[in-house]
Amino acid sequence: TVFPAYDVCSTLLDNAGTLGFVNITGYSEAYENGTPAQTTQADGYAPVSSFFWLNSLHPLFTVHDILAKAISTVLS
Repeated sequence: TVFPAYDVCSTLLDNAGTLGFVNITGYSEAYENGTPAQTTQADGYAPVSSFFWLNSLHPLFTVHDILAKAISTVLS
């Protein structure tokens, strides 16, 4: 089975506003090394869950969750 991760990520980025992502081109230095909870919100920043990227390489857990559900659907 081949999973089209690129297509899913492209769809997420194309619909970022609808999905609640406030930043899809960068990341927050406040969150780049991970957070203690999915609801973390550092002073002066949007909540961690509203970012697409954790750091310059990794998407955030919210993106992972969506990818996992899509993969699960394909495998079902």
